[in-house]
Amino acid sequence: IRDGTRCDDAAACAIVAPGVLFAIACDGAGSATFGRHGAHLTARTFMLRARMFMRSRGAWPSDDDLWAWLDEARDAIGAVAARREVERREFASTLIACFAGAEETLVAHIGDGACVVRTEGQWAAASWPESGEYASTTYFVTDGDLPRLRVSRHKATDAIALFTDGIERLVLDFSQQSVHAPFFDRFIKPV
Repeated sequence: IRDGTRCDDAAACAIVAPGVLFAIACDGAGSATFGRHGAHLTARTFMLRARMFMRSRGAWPSDDDLWAWLDEARDAIGAVAARREVERREFASTLIACFAGAEETLVAHIGDGACVVRTEGQWAAASWPESGEYASTTYFVTDGDLPRLRVSRHKATDAIALFTDGIERLVLDFSQQSVHAPFFDRFIKPV
């Protein structure tokens, strides 16, 4: 607001099959000219693929499926970058995506931000922020030939929260690699 710029985050959440929630949050890099657009293209691609996949197959996506969706998002970004005559890295964005159902929770993650889950009343990080090689850096969907996609599977949860790097230092204890449960307890109650 102070700088008069738009939010670089993109997020979506939907029931993609009976009893299956899909949520995604992407944060466009502030240093990338079109980071906001990269975040929106990534979130849109993953949401469309999640809906189509669950409708047609009714099963959870494999790691290979998630990599295919990532390739599709990168291809979409590459096409837009080519039309604008800029490098793909100008659309840099992080990715945090989660499927949550009655029997399993699946998380796909590139970069900072996190996914936290509540299981049997206890909050824990299902996917921790990943920093880059230098201070205040991270990894992006548009990085190199093989982005740092991390996929993890967990038992079913009764609450999830996805967030980008804006609040991670407030709600995560990096020294203990733990979650500040009181924040999430208060946050999830009205939801």
